[in-house]
Amino acid sequence: MTELAHRDVASSGLTREQRRTIFYLKTDLPVADRRLRALAAEAERELTARTPLVAGLVHELGFAGTVSPLASGRFHVIHRVAQPDGCSLVVRSTLSGLFADDHGVAAEAHARRWLAESVAAELVPTVHATGWYSRGAPFDFAVQAYVAQPSIAVQGDALLDGNPSLLAGMGEVLRSVHAVEGKGAGPVDCGVDDECNGLCGMHDRWRDYIMLRLEDHVRACTDAALIDVRIADRILNRFERLAALLQERPMRLLHGDPGIHNFCADPAFERITALLDWEDVLVGDPLFEVAMVATFQPERRMPAFLAGYGMPEPDTAEQLLMALYFLRIALSKTVHRLRFGIKDRPDRMAAHLRIHQGLDRVERLV
Repeated sequence: MTELAHRDVASSGLTREQRRTIFYLKTDLPVADRRLRALAAEAERELTARTPLVAGLVHELGFAGTVSPLASGRFHVIHRVAQPDGCSLVVRSTLSGLFADDHGVAAEAHARRWLAESVAAELVPTVHATGWYSRGAPFDFAVQAYVAQPSIAVQGDALLDGNPSLLAGMGEVLRSVHAVEGKGAGPVDCGVDDECNGLCGMHDRWRDYIMLRLEDHVRACTDAALIDVRIADRILNRFERLAALLQERPMRLLHGDPGIHNFCADPAFERITALLDWEDVLVGDPLFEVAMVATFQPERRMPAFLAGYGMPEPDTAEQLLMALYFLRIALSKTVHRLRFGIKDRPDRMAAHLRIHQGLDRVERLV
């Protein structure tokens, strides 16, 4: 992997110590809500304005090809490099002022190394080059392989109902990811010069990570009138009483954002072809990631996923842990939506109702 490095310059944004205070980046990023709500429009502008800079950067790195805008997200913009040999690359670059070195742009390179002995390694795009604003690049960036097949989200959510084998395939992929053992717990933090040969979370204990900012997230949901004070007290009480369940859990590699926007698929062959965007990578309990999938998918799809995962009938203890994790994730995602001003889709259940759904599940299983 090539690294573009020039002079040292000052950088701004998220520091390593601040990362230790974050449960989920999009929920807890120490940036004003006003800017978070403007990031989508900012990224759209940068996607066009940044194209000449990306073209110059690509040329400097020794890659030939035509650069064009491809997509924009909340924190990044993506450009495609169409090379003369017919192959393509993508350049993923970070919006300014959000991070002091966006370690997420190199996450795919680390993931391939951690998964070296796993069949899932080939599903992670190869990273060819990285660069950092703190070392003189115009922005933090990664140049990586282009994935030809679109994500399931792009192909349409209904694809999964017509192809349950893809749900099973998602389960198989995550099961392979979860076979990789890690140390510590929570987000994996790799500095610019850290090769991340060892997979280690930033927290000593899994319980510490799960409880991190829990009261803050409950309070934010209460302040927004999405839950009342009685519900808030019940939630905090349940986590306090069930905290012992978080001890002695297996610590494994977790992707951290296993939604259908990050799974690419070839429906003709009914197979998953790529697992993208490892910027939220964690060390944690595999059941946490299974619960995260459940927050993305309606209940009717979970049996196919669980069968592919190798856990067709979770026992009562597993169900309780997954319910607790579901509740924790639902709280975090609700705060994320509040901070970014994301509206509920009219054809779907209001997202914050998953908090009530999760609490009900926990209380039924206790």
